Amino acid sequence: MTEPLSLQIIGSKALGGAERWFARFARALAEIGASAELAIRAGSALEDLDLGTLPVHRLPLRTVWDPWSRRAVSRLLARVKPDIVQTYMGRATRLTRLNPPGGLSGAFLCTAGGAVGGKAASQDAASGRMPGGIPGDGFGGWSGQGLGPGLGPGPVHVARLGGYYALHPYRHAHAWIGNTRGLCDWLIQNGLPAARVHHIYNFVDPARPVPPERLAALRAALALPAVAWVLVTAGRFVPVKGLDTLIAALARLPAVIAERPVRLVLLGDGPLGPALRRQAEGLGIGERIHWAGWQQEPGPYFQLADLVVFPSREEETLGNVILEAWTWGKPLVTAGFRGAREIARHGEDAWCVPCDDDQALAAGIRAVLADDTLRHDLARAGQIRVQAEFAQGPIMARYLELYRHLASRGP
Repeated sequence: MTEPLSLQIIGSKALGGAERWFARFARALAEIGASAELAIRAGSALEDLDLGTLPVHRLPLRTVWDPWSRRAVSRLLARVKPDIVQTYMGRATRLTRLNPPGGLSGAFLCTAGGAVGGKAASQDAASGRMPGGIPGDGFGGWSGQGLGPGLGPGPVHVARLGGYYALHPYRHAHAWIGNTRGLCDWLIQNGLPAARVHHIYNFVDPARPVPPERLAALRAALALPAVAWVLVTAGRFVPVKGLDTLIAALARLPAVIAERPVRLVLLGDGPLGPALRRQAEGLGIGERIHWAGWQQEPGPYFQLADLVVFPSREEETLGNVILEAWTWGKPLVTAGFRGAREIARHGEDAWCVPCDDDQALAAGIRAVLADDTLRHDLARAGQIRVQAEFAQGPIMARYLELYRHLASRGP
């Protein structure tokens, strides 16, 4: 059987978690030799990311009302003739309009990210059912949903959602992927057909340690004391990331723990940057925070870390920083937001504290830094988890299995 051709479309202008995932997923598709092409917004920050070796189409993708952008998408679809069209975020999804299954141009698959399986639409290989809750004898719900008797010969529209977004820009898609079980359950609760909601977790890039001399140069560039405890977090400077709580927690910690100064390295940027800097200065801890900016290659910073801290609020869907910490074999202190509650195990592979509680976060950081055995055990358990459940190979296999299934269904 010929492997299905997928067209991956994203319309973002700036960088965030979805855009970094798109780049990571594009590189993984190229590495495994998948049949795929990419479409991005011309002049966007994605132009500067490593997207691997797949063909890249640059489209206007300006606004959801722009007729030129919609026409550019339609022309690209007619030229590439993909089997699967996977869109990311609202703009690309709304600009992509395909005929319903069983009709003229086929269907569109919407993904919200993750690994196939789970309560919402999970399929166990041992059960003889396909990934994402699709029975092996067809789409199990495509008919009877007002979409015709089955898939026609055209592309399938898949929409990927990485968060709890308003669903009206996504409902016209033919299938959806969510990156947590909780998100998939929510999609179904809000009216999407369970048989067409699929769960596939994210993966992160494998750890590629840099030589000691490069790590020493990075420490020097950040002006970190040689014996400092290095706390690392990453993310866009927006409210959901809870960075104000982390800065408040840092102010509660002593400047020195076990004769080692405590330093925080923040990877990222965003609209809250000035306010966060003012908060740090107002608390008198400005010199203890190192603002590293947005990093295309964050790996060396995680390698440098003694502890990864992730203070996100309840609204966070998954939190790739958890997976980054585990991949790099680093102990993790995380807020217990909904994504963390789904994947992290307190006291086993992470130290979990309540969201928006700077006192509890400070206590958690201090407890983990004070206990060598605990740090080792958390880090080791996290490595085992990520290799077993969130590695690139198994996740990409699930995506390709789902693509094959969707592309092979006839009317």
